[in-house]
Parts: sequence; structure tokens; C-alpha cells
Amino acid sequence: MLKAAPALSLIIASIWPLVTQAQEIPFVGGDGDGRTVLAVDHQTTSAASSRPNFYTEEQRAFFALPLYKNEEGSTYSFIFRGTRTLLGEKLVFKDRNVETPEEFGTAEAGISWFKRIPDGSSRSLSVTYGSAGRRLLDSGLTPILNATFTAEVASSKNRSWFFFLNYSNNRVLLNHIPIPGVAYVIKEQSYFIVLGVPFFFGLWRWDPVYMSLATSPFFVSGEVSYRFWGPLLIYANAGWRPKSYQNLVERSDDRLIFDRKDAAAGLKAFFGKNGSLSLGYVWTFDRRFMLGRSIADRHSEAVTVDNAAGFQISGRLNF
Repeated sequence: MLKAAPALSLIIASIWPLVTQAQEIPFVGGDGDGRTVLAVDHQTTSAASSRPNFYTEEQRAFFALPLYKNEEGSTYSFIFRGTRTLLGEKLVFKDRNVETPEEFGTAEAGISWFKRIPDGSSRSLSVTYGSAGRRLLDSGLTPILNATFTAEVASSKNRSWFFFLNYSNNRVLLNHIPIPGVAYVIKEQSYFIVLGVPFFFGLWRWDPVYMSLATSPFFVSGEVSYRFWGPLLIYANAGWRPKSYQNLVERSDDRLIFDRKDAAAGLKAFFGKNGSLSLGYVWTFDRRFMLGRSIADRHSEAVTVDNAAGFQISGRLNF
């Protein structure tokens, strides 16, 4: 069943539960690739014994809806991205006399263009504009701006070159800097590999065993799954997935960065090439909240939080 899915669609669906928590993934997903896409992710962790009131709850959502298609192969879509984070209690950065809110998030909306070329190549452009912080859509806040251009140039039936250029002002590092990238894409029956700079993606399918690995300067994720019956799989994954939130410190360019590592195991189900659903137990460790310009800011102040456990559920539907 899984082999019937297009290669790009399959790798996106396979690693979506991993990369959905990573903030910068301009080289995955194509903002819908001209299809209708709905993807959601929820993760809750319980409070640690040292801070009985400090639990975390996080949600992410992505939605793409085609608005217009022409005979030349171009599709124009509406896209929306949103996140919400809830903390059981406020974080206090004593050295800076800063107290964060218990609830904050992001919301972005925009337009994407995707064009499929008969030789297997493609082009896409997406631009989103939004807000972040404790009061969304507040005119006094610094807006979120993301723009990504991608071009896949087919060199043969199963090989292509992939180019992209991404701009964002809400990364965990390298904010306001356009990031270019190039990759060589290999598509085969049993594996899909993207050898790129500055990233790597790989998906290996030796039914009933499946493996995936995704790396970039912004996150690292790996997963192994085993299909034990029909569309059902058991999986185990691990990753490093920091997040950045701006507009939480008034009159400052400092942002709150949630740095942590995760390990999870659970059950996953594929619905043909149209979607996936996963439910798992997650262990989060090496958790810290940083207040600074980026995750590499040596002058940032950090609050360390104990390890914790919880559950996560992720789903993706595309047609």
C-alpha cells in the first residue's frame, strides 16, 4: 500500500510527526504542493517532581487549500500555520527581571504558488505573514514574515536537483538572513534520499521495516518503524527540536527559545497515500528555556527544567 504513494508525498507523511515540531522546514512539504493539506500535532508532558505545577502543552497546525488551478500546471493556494504553547506556571528569569506568560503562540497566513512541469520538475513560492506572542494580531508587535522559493530540476527519471531560498525572522538562529540551499534528490523504489546543504533527508522502505532520518541546523530527527499488520506500524523516534517565540519580552529583541530533546514510541497508521495518524508516549529531556537573540547567543539567560514524560498525537491528511 505504501509503495503506491508518490515519493515526495510518502517521505513528508512518514517524517511529519518528527519535523512538525521543528520550526524551520522550508525544504519539506512544499506548502501543499498544490493539494489540500491538513496537519495537526499535539504534545502534553506531565509536571516534574521538583516543579509540580510546571507541565507543558503544545499544539501545531498547518492547512493548505488550493484556490485556483490553470491549464499550464500552476496552482495557487491559501496556507495557514499556527502554534500554541501552554505552561503550567510562568517562567521567571531573575537576572533580567522578566516573567513570561503562561500561554503564547503564533499564527501565520499567506499564499503559495506551485507549478508542476511535464518533465518531472517543479517550482514553488510561498509567503506568509503573521504574529507571535501573548496577544496575537496586536499592531504593536513585531510581525512574523516567512518566504520560501524552491525549484526541483529533473536530471533523469529518478534523479533531480533541488534548490531553495528561505527568509524568516522567527528562527532559533540566523534570523533575518536569507538561507540558500541545494540538494541532489535520489528516488528509488525502496529509498528516497535528499543529499543537501545545509540539510539531509532519507527514507528507507524495506517492508515491513521503515527508517527515516532528517537533519538541518534547526533540528535533528530519526525514526524506525515496523509494519506488523496491514496499515498499522509500531515506531520509535528521537530528535532535537528547539522552538523560538518572539514578542514575549516588551521593548526587547530577545526571544524565548525552548530547547529540548525527545524520544518517543507508539503506534502509527497510514491511510493509503492520503494521510497518516500516530499516537505515542514521549520522554523529553535536556529541557531549557533561554532568553536571548538566538540559540547561539552567549549572553542569553537560561532556566533549566527537569525531564518529563507525556503523550503526543499527530495526523496529516492530503488529497
